[in-house]
Amino acid sequence: MPTIFDLGAFILRIYAGEHGIPHVHVLGADFAAVIAIKSGELLAGELPVKHRKRALAWISSHQAQLLATWHQFNPKG
Repeated sequence: MPTIFDLGAFILRIYAGEHGIPHVHVLGADFAAVIAIKSGELLAGELPVKHRKRALAWISSHQAQLLATWHQFNPKG
């Protein structure tokens, strides 16, 4: 389970063996969320407003890299 990026207050991860919409896990000390890579939609969990904007901006600007990583770890997903 690679840490894709450490933004200080939270990290972004993509896990192997997952399915469904390509997504990234946003993990903080007291929160966890799942965000769709293409749309930025919150799929599960909670993400405090103060961190959501930063996470979505990073995901949007690194979308191609995240999708490539997703498909590398989840070729059937």
